Amino acid sequence: MENERVLIRDTMQQMIGNIDHGCFLRIHRSLIVNTNYMKLKSYKGNNEYSFRMKNGEEFTSGRSFKEEIDEFFSASTKLT
Repeated sequence: MENERVLIRDTMQQMIGNIDHGCFLRIHRSLIVNTNYMKLKSYKGNNEYSFRMKNGEEFTSGRSFKEEIDEFFSASTKLT
């Protein structure tokens, strides 16, 4: 399923409750990313991160997710 998008009719809260928290991270109110496909994470300032995926796509996190992102990456040494 690499490079494919999936449409699921569920709330993000329900989705995040049903997925592997070791691989998936919610970075925006409308975006959950698979961290296994992350290439780069960088802090942009103003409580926002930029994520570059292995396929070249880039995403910016929502400011309210900074603490959750920090906790995820401090608990794992997957990406710096």
